[in-house]
Amino acid sequence: EWLDMSVHGRQVFLARHPGAAARYFDCVITNFIEIILKYSPCPTDPGVFGLCNGYYAMVEAQGRGTLHCHMLVWIIGNPSPQALRDSIAGDPAFKTSVFAWLESIIKCELPGMTEPRVENTPDDANKPKWPAGWVNPQYSRGPDIDSLGRDEFDDAFQKTVTDLAIECNWHEHRATCWKHLKPGQPRNDTSCRMRIDGTTRGHTSIDEETQSIMLRRLHPRINNYNEVVLFLLRCNIDIKYIGSGEAAKALVFYITDYITKSTLPAHVGLAAVEYAIKKNEEKFAGLEQPTHPTALDHAVGTVVDQDKSLFTKTVMAIMSRQELSHQQVMSYLVGGGDTYHSHTFSTIRWGDFDRHVATWEQRDKAPPESGQMDYMLVRVDELGISIASDVADYRFRPAEEEFDLLSMWEHSEWVIKISKASEEKRLNGNTSADVNVAGPTTKRKRGKRANSRGQLLSSHPSAKTHLARLRSTPVVPVLLGSPLPRPDRGEAELEKWCRSMLVLFKPWRHASDLLGEHRTWKEAFHACDFSPAVTAVMKNLNVENECQDARDEHDKLRRAGKGTSLLAGALLEFEKVDADSLHTALVNDPLLDVDD
Repeated sequence: EWLDMSVHGRQVFLARHPGAAARYFDCVITNFIEIILKYSPCPTDPGVFGLCNGYYAMVEAQGRGTLHCHMLVWIIGNPSPQALRDSIAGDPAFKTSVFAWLESIIKCELPGMTEPRVENTPDDANKPKWPAGWVNPQYSRGPDIDSLGRDEFDDAFQKTVTDLAIECNWHEHRATCWKHLKPGQPRNDTSCRMRIDGTTRGHTSIDEETQSIMLRRLHPRINNYNEVVLFLLRCNIDIKYIGSGEAAKALVFYITDYITKSTLPAHVGLAAVEYAIKKNEEKFAGLEQPTHPTALDHAVGTVVDQDKSLFTKTVMAIMSRQELSHQQVMSYLVGGGDTYHSHTFSTIRWGDFDRHVATWEQRDKAPPESGQMDYMLVRVDELGISIASDVADYRFRPAEEEFDLLSMWEHSEWVIKISKASEEKRLNGNTSADVNVAGPTTKRKRGKRANSRGQLLSSHPSAKTHLARLRSTPVVPVLLGSPLPRPDRGEAELEKWCRSMLVLFKPWRHASDLLGEHRTWKEAFHACDFSPAVTAVMKNLNVENECQDARDEHDKLRRAGKGTSLLAGALLEFEKVDADSLHTALVNDPLLDVDD
């Protein structure tokens, strides 16, 4: 029935059944993770790309409302861009192996091609016309390996992949390919923003200038794909290897920045807030400020009304600019939501810690009344009112050794604050009373041993209502707030960086514990003996800066007409996305505030 429908009929069906579409999409992505990636925290069985130990995917809707997914995949053994560059340059055998692996998992040609395709006429760039009676493999069931012989299945597999690559991954120029061109600039292959420019490359090689891996491309119009993934998913796909050189660092920033972007662009949100404030001012423009005590009560009521009106208008203005398709809404209700990720995240409000230590550092330079207090959040839920402060949670953590020896980073990884009410509920559910001659005793039910708990110090504002508990599995800390200082930007910035690393990775309770008897933060930093694992995290914290620098340099080259596209064809089917949106920094996006 699905195969017999027209294109319009399928669109109408999906529009009328967004829940079914959302469930199907969730099924596809879940199976992709389980079958194609074969993800596991400690994988032993490789997937299509290797041993996968991590992934992060962001779900979006195209202009017509259908869902698609952008995913980052981590493979065990894959070196960093700089390490890969050094290994390729110094080991010819390693370079050959890497090239062979990449050519086996990423195809830029049709199955069976051995030589670059030459386009003799302009018509050669156009997608071939299908013969009458041709069945689109996107909508039909593929060949079954269990019902065919090996050779017969291989032939059917190659034919199916060929048809799918032509139908789904053949790039034809559209108006959006040139939407960033200035008036008068030529609209041709060279100026296509997707960089599917008709060029080919007979062999994988290393660009001498950028040290980037230039993958073999035998077909001038076919976008990157993987044969197995294309065969199973039967839709447009793009696959990109984050390889070597500065271009790889720039690509890391482009992709991670895009994949974690907000659904509401910052400039749109700010415009909505500005609009709400302006409308609120117009509404209360005629009111005068009270000048007599008898008018105070009325004035208080007026101020409250103004605040309520401003809040309501701001929320409504922002929400009215949020666009969610039916399938996106249903994905939250019956699907997998807007993200798929292998790890759990815990946020660190880095600005609170940085401000706390900086205030202590300036204690002798500023009067007491100028000191800033630590920020605290008040949370109200079914269990009552509680105070939330990352700084207090860490400083006043339990005194037991397993909590006391944790750095702030480790505390975020391993410790969660729980209410005593929920703990009592757990204990009541895990115990039973057994009355005998000796009196009532408590028997603990069999099961998994409970993780360690600890009493918060009395100075903690929630010490009477909450406990600290160790997690069974560590989570991934995410720093929110101002960026970390750069260790490569002069002595003053290096001093701040050393202070930040001590705050993050040296156990402390009072800010004075960090500096100790040393005169400078740099001296205190070098006096600490950090483990190799911690040193690796410190190094990785600066990778984002390196990648952003590479992105900025690539942008300069691109604007000067000297740079090549890092995302050639990656937006092939997602034309509604503006490439400039890839540049929006969203480290502080509250949508990423995911806790255990």
